[in-house]
Amino acid sequence: MTLRRLVPFALAIPFFLGMAWHLWHLRYTTAAIWAVTPLVALPLYWWSVRFRDFYFFMVFVIPMSLGLKDVGEGLGISVPSEPFILLAGCGGLLFLIREGLGDRRIVGHPLLWIVGIQHLWAFVTFLASDATLVSLKFFLARSLFLVVFFFLGIHIFRHPRGGLRFFRAYLLGFFPIILYSLIKLSGLGLARRFSPEMAEPFFDDHTIFGACLALLLPVVLLLARNKVAGVRGRWPRGLVAAVLVAVVLGLFFSFSRAAWMSVVLMGGFALLMRWKISFGQVLLLLGLMVGVGLYFQSDIVESMQQNESVSGQDLAETARSVTNVNSDESNQERVNRWSCAVRMWKDKPVMGFGPGTYETFYPDYQIKAEMTRISTKEGDRGDAHSEYLTLLSEQGTPGLIIWLLLLLLALRTGLRIAYHAIDPRARQLGRAILLGLLTYFVHGFVNSFLDLDEAASLFWAMLAMLLILDVKFVPSTLRRIF
Repeated sequence: MTLRRLVPFALAIPFFLGMAWHLWHLRYTTAAIWAVTPLVALPLYWWSVRFRDFYFFMVFVIPMSLGLKDVGEGLGISVPSEPFILLAGCGGLLFLIREGLGDRRIVGHPLLWIVGIQHLWAFVTFLASDATLVSLKFFLARSLFLVVFFFLGIHIFRHPRGGLRFFRAYLLGFFPIILYSLIKLSGLGLARRFSPEMAEPFFDDHTIFGACLALLLPVVLLLARNKVAGVRGRWPRGLVAAVLVAVVLGLFFSFSRAAWMSVVLMGGFALLMRWKISFGQVLLLLGLMVGVGLYFQSDIVESMQQNESVSGQDLAETARSVTNVNSDESNQERVNRWSCAVRMWKDKPVMGFGPGTYETFYPDYQIKAEMTRISTKEGDRGDAHSEYLTLLSEQGTPGLIIWLLLLLLALRTGLRIAYHAIDPRARQLGRAILLGLLTYFVHGFVNSFLDLDEAASLFWAMLAMLLILDVKFVPSTLRRIF
């Protein structure tokens, strides 16, 4: 992205930050929303005549958007990202109907098939849902994310610079939000107890903020190391360095233990990749980890129950508190949610309760002894705090199995690109994308964010990039045997 291309984005930053302030201080009134509608004039023009530019502008505004929790009839909306995503979905759906996915190698790719199967199963469980309207809303939102960021992304990322333009657009919109969050937290003494609100009103919580930073960290490191030398339109070196520093500091001061844990495990896996660990060895390692965990599960549980470290005391205590289920209230509430998810699964092990319904039904599955001060009987405080257990309770055993297959196929595809792509730049980009996705798969054990556009846009787009890199740069003979 050249300096000339950066100008409209740079001018838009204060524009959208001003819009966010306007909406926030007018308390989401209808008048406030109508007052900022002229801001969408340029994007609408782009949508009609330069759709690709509109697409990247949409990506740019996603991290800068403001979540309005109630704009009438109990409905919430993220402005302006969700209207833009809806527009992109309409245009993208028409394009996909007219053009299709085209390349036979794309249509037959295992990643595309597993994403399709996952969404098909979500549709089947929606038909059997115990809360049809809730599941319908979830299914339509997930369909929109898949159309815009995965299926349409496959076409966008065919262009040699499409993937990098996506990351640069997102980072350019995210950069001022990271700075804003750090400045806000520094004004409060950089204290851990204020971190949950540090990124408001742009991010609801520090955990989603940290998850997005972790997803992007390997790509930012790649840009900073200049591994894409020779690609036209690179950012100035100073800007890349500033973004890297902001991402690292934002990740650290988010005080998101799950994000920290995912980055540590990502670093360990990066070392294994330097030693050329194969996909078969990864499967063996995962099997050994599961076996050891099951064999020593009683010792592990006893150790966790004896852990008295509490999040927020200091950095070391916060890190050690990850396994404290004895006195750390956040962890205790997670155990409560996880237990509810397992009980729900036992009641409906095959079909689950329906996509998006965990929040509706879990209050009835709580046990008083497991509830905490922050527990609720209203079903208004989020999901199961686990991508895996949320799927288990909402879409049954098949839903979880399909998600695990998606994880394994992403690992297999990413390793193949990192080791065998014919273009060294594709190998480096594929490695960075795989490591970024790995942070989310790890993070998914304790949080679930794929219903939020900030994380969903990155996750599904990065899967689409893996697919394209595999098709374009890995010889077909290797794709058949690796």
